Amino acid sequence: MSHRSRREARGVVGDITSTAAALLLTMLLGAIAIVVNASMIGRVQPSALYVLALFLPLSQLVAAVHEGLRVVCLRYIACASSTGARELIGPQVLALLSLALTLIALLALGVLAAQGWIAEVFSVPSARRAQVLAFAMEMLGASVVIGWATLLVSALFGLGHTRAATALSSLATTLNVVVAALAIKVWGMGMNGLVLAAVAGSASACAGAVALLRWRGISLQLGQTPRWLGLALRDASTSGAPVALSLLLLSVYLFAFGHMVARYGAAEIAGFGVAMRIQFFIFLPAIALGTGTALCANRSTVTSRRALRVGLVLSLITYVLLSTTLFTARSGLLELFTSDRAVADATLRYLERVAPSYLGFGPALTVLTALEQSGHAGSVLVLNATLYALEICAACWWGVGRADAQVLYMVAAGGNWLAGILALGTVALWPRVSAASALTFGALGDSREAR
Repeated sequence: MSHRSRREARGVVGDITSTAAALLLTMLLGAIAIVVNASMIGRVQPSALYVLALFLPLSQLVAAVHEGLRVVCLRYIACASSTGARELIGPQVLALLSLALTLIALLALGVLAAQGWIAEVFSVPSARRAQVLAFAMEMLGASVVIGWATLLVSALFGLGHTRAATALSSLATTLNVVVAALAIKVWGMGMNGLVLAAVAGSASACAGAVALLRWRGISLQLGQTPRWLGLALRDASTSGAPVALSLLLLSVYLFAFGHMVARYGAAEIAGFGVAMRIQFFIFLPAIALGTGTALCANRSTVTSRRALRVGLVLSLITYVLLSTTLFTARSGLLELFTSDRAVADATLRYLERVAPSYLGFGPALTVLTALEQSGHAGSVLVLNATLYALEICAACWWGVGRADAQVLYMVAAGGNWLAGILALGTVALWPRVSAASALTFGALGDSREAR
């Protein structure tokens, strides 16, 4: 490698890591409260982990709503700022807040209508169905405030108030954890304490964001909001669709896989839920590195293939360390989450078989995130859907009817390794893959325009 190539490579590494570090800090602020609060309730009330596990698929549906609207919010603010029409930001943001409330309300009605079927799918004992439904409804109500906080803080980010937005996120996370600790350990509220903590943290972020927006001359008034509602819904179904559909796929996967795991009892699905929360946390660096790689690849001075290669290598190094650490420290880590031996054993069964495969899926997630944010969202969506479908079919074929859930977890690990192999192939064949993707989805776009 020439001196110039080495210098360019170091520049790419620096650009990706600096962007990824800043983004990872922001993502951790949102994720750490979920992990800490789950560990608190798991230690004090182990039976709550069962209910939290059943809520996982629904939480991803909520995230699909929030993230889809967040993309639209950032787009509105970018357009308004570039055209100088800042007076439109208030009505547009308020329309998105109203749309978030409407969509979550519809989701809650859907859960109420299908509660019997959902309980049958997850084999929920009749004695616990009322508790599971009550928690789901309460968390859906709290998710309205969480969604408002997400949109308002994103508006601050879009307007360039990065420090203020980060400070608000830190405050909300801190308040969330403090209120959860008080509600669970001091006031004895159990799972209701998680709901109270989520509302308290998000409400503080909402209040701070509204105050900062008003200080910048942006007022959330109802005057022009009704005419923006239809436009917001249309834009959410187009601009926000790729992100929302990715999370919707994850929700369907968790629903199907959770259904199979739930056949092995409450402790098994509770352990699966704990493992999923750990897993979501572990994959944050991959998403951050993927975003940094995409930003670097989109610059004219760096080829996308070089950026992908550097991002892949950085992710491989990261996940060698993370997967090794998680696998070796899994027993000690679980002591933070639960005092129930059966739940801990179920979580260990999952981590012992799946944690090593993070070395494959972490880099794959980095590459997929980079491609998704570099104009190849359609290809990534199709690939994700294919991988999820293959994994669910394999789990149904080999895992159902076994003495325990270990075969299911081995199938999940196999899916992770397969994703890693596909990521390596994508980077190795990138120019041809990119051209094929552009041709396929360009043709689809042309056909839609013709219709």
